[in-house]
Amino acid sequence: MKKVLAFAAALVLVVAFTSCDKKCTCTTKVGGIESKTTFNLDELNEKYKTDYKKCSEFDVKADDQNYTTCK
Repeated sequence: MKKVLAFAAALVLVVAFTSCDKKCTCTTKVGGIESKTTFNLDELNEKYKTDYKKCSEFDVKADDQNYTTCK
């Protein structure tokens, strides 16, 4: 029984750390107009040969009325 539980725990860890497609949703506000954009982080990295790991790396804040936040 202990071996089965150890195997199950190891399997859960592997699945938890396995990379899957990461979708980012960004909200951009410029001059009071807000828009949302969604993209696949893995596809972006492959297409432009970049190495972004988190959606928040795209966050930009000029001021309270002009910004981009990504999740």
